[in-house]
Amino acid sequence: MSIQSAIDLIKRIDKDVDLRMEMYVCNTPYELNECLNRNGFWFTLDELEEATDSLHVKCQSIYEADKLLHKVEWIKIMLLTA
Repeated sequence: MSIQSAIDLIKRIDKDVDLRMEMYVCNTPYELNECLNRNGFWFTLDELEEATDSLHVKCQSIYEADKLLHKVEWIKIMLLTA
């Protein structure tokens, strides 16, 4: 598990349409976790929170911070309810 892995997912999610589509078709949190693992992402929800905090303090505008937090909320919702 890794905070850096969570950071990498947060940064990649906007650019990688194929990854997003692969995540969208997951029906359970287990399937989503498997999808993320296949794509090289290994982290816990706590590590995702730490990654979010790390990236949030680096935001240079409210817009950038909001975009980050919305992205992370989407990832959390997918992980908990996929």
